[in-house]
Amino acid sequence: MYALSVEIAIRQMSLHVCFISSGVYGYFNPDRATPGGGRERQQYLLTKELAKRGFDVSIITDDYGQPEPERFGDITFWKGSTSEIGVKQFPRRVGTLVRKLHQVDADVFYIRGSPTLTIATALYCNAMGRSFVHCVSGDILVDPEMISERFSSVGQAFHRVYIRAAASADRVVSLTNHQRRLLATEYGITAQVVPVCYDYPNESELVPHRDRSYVLWVGRISQIKRPLQFVDVADAMPEREFVMVGGESETEPELYAEVRSRSEEIDNFRVEGYVLPSEIDEYYRNASAVIHTTETQGIGNITLEAWRYATPVVSLYSTLDGFLPETEIGLYAGGSLAQLSDQIRSVTSDPTLAETLGTNGRQHLIENYSLEHITDVYEDLFTAIA
Repeated sequence: MYALSVEIAIRQMSLHVCFISSGVYGYFNPDRATPGGGRERQQYLLTKELAKRGFDVSIITDDYGQPEPERFGDITFWKGSTSEIGVKQFPRRVGTLVRKLHQVDADVFYIRGSPTLTIATALYCNAMGRSFVHCVSGDILVDPEMISERFSSVGQAFHRVYIRAAASADRVVSLTNHQRRLLATEYGITAQVVPVCYDYPNESELVPHRDRSYVLWVGRISQIKRPLQFVDVADAMPEREFVMVGGESETEPELYAEVRSRSEEIDNFRVEGYVLPSEIDEYYRNASAVIHTTETQGIGNITLEAWRYATPVVSLYSTLDGFLPETEIGLYAGGSLAQLSDQIRSVTSDPTLAETLGTNGRQHLIENYSLEHITDVYEDLFTAIA
């Protein structure tokens, strides 16, 4: 047993894993680049933990004028994962990444979301006999109804190419059981569920629920997250304070402008705009509840960020991957704004209820979504396919 453990440890120390992420660089160097969203934050957490465990970790990221290669601790950065959008940029993005993949020459490549970069990674790995893992980053990449509603005919054709590329991965990972079922039933792809993860603060950092002061919404201001429904609830509940944190979507700036405009008309509602990841924790710590208005299913970054500070979650549409309403880790409004309003009143006026829901959510995180546990899963996965 001891000899086997030593053999596995030696193999891990020599295993070179390369993550491909355009926006993760800002988490390592916020002075040069703006940190990306939840997808990038997850890869920031995972790469740091894998490097601590002895893996040789590289990241191919966007070009921010940084030197190449560049090291942060035990992680090496390369330039080649461009974030340009548009059909005309597709050949350049694919060519740039393929050349960089060849230069980095890792044992295993990992790509989360990003159809264009997934296609490029698949082309290289399939041609060169390299292993790669693809992680589906959101429901919109696998839900046929969402795809038909939000993608043009050209976009849907491109999506079919992406699905073929993802299916060629040595392992396909989904973040939720909902995504796993869609991959199996709609595309015939077998996926392993590996959810998002987080570390968590000491209990001494938690704020008593009776001292919390506002209802919070966090996320990028885009239609898929339905932020206007949060605004509507705030408008209908002048006795409560509502706070929205999130920057505008590059493709939907008019929605952000509308949210800003409405905030000027509603006295109990304010928009903080984009908040740096290093500053977001204070918003969760002092919130009486975090509200989900997105239709996407599953447990994502925002849910875990709330639970880290035992902040209760109230969800309008999502069942949190089937856990609501059966388990007391949050409240589920079943798509009803009236019920959502009633639940907000309940959780903000009853500190005991808020503490129960928040504490249960935090314990659920610790038992199922801890950074240590999820890194264990990826460690086994990478080692198995290398």
